[in-house]
Amino acid sequence: MRGLLLLCSVPVMCGLHAQTDSTLALVISAAYSVPLSQAQVMERAQLAWAQTFGREPGSTLGPADDRTGQLEGSAHFNFRSKDITGREETMGRVSYRVRISATNGGCEVTIGPFRHTGNRSAMRGGTDLGVITTGGPAVRRPAGLSGRTATGLLAEIRLLARQKGDTLLRNFGALLRTGP
Repeated sequence: MRGLLLLCSVPVMCGLHAQTDSTLALVISAAYSVPLSQAQVMERAQLAWAQTFGREPGSTLGPADDRTGQLEGSAHFNFRSKDITGREETMGRVSYRVRISATNGGCEVTIGPFRHTGNRSAMRGGTDLGVITTGGPAVRRPAGLSGRTATGLLAEIRLLARQKGDTLLRNFGALLRTGP
């Protein structure tokens, strides 16, 4: 009887664990193999940044705090929903952080977490969705939006963030490997 009870409780615990994973922040990363020294990889990474992430609005890049071989930056892209029209509160920007880690023979780039900030100049103020999660509904439903609308907006932003991140990483990797 105890064994049966134990076996029945395992799927329930696994199901609950899978639901909590959907609240993790959306992070996209890629690793590149480049047959160069760390200094050469850093130089190429800065050149690749200028041609990819550096062209995004509000982009900044600088050395990571007290870490050699690492760069940290941030940027954002503007968002306006294609599905929900007439809601200027939800349009705004999606900001993200970028971490570049160079080593001898390689480079790893991580983008995220993504954060939505609503239009502050809207008549009723901005509607923020906050941190964009990997899946599921919004962590907290913003005031003025139904659960269905918030989930739809979050899915739209999530898709756009993944497309934008994948494109930037693909172009960054190509420029990193080809060099000047």
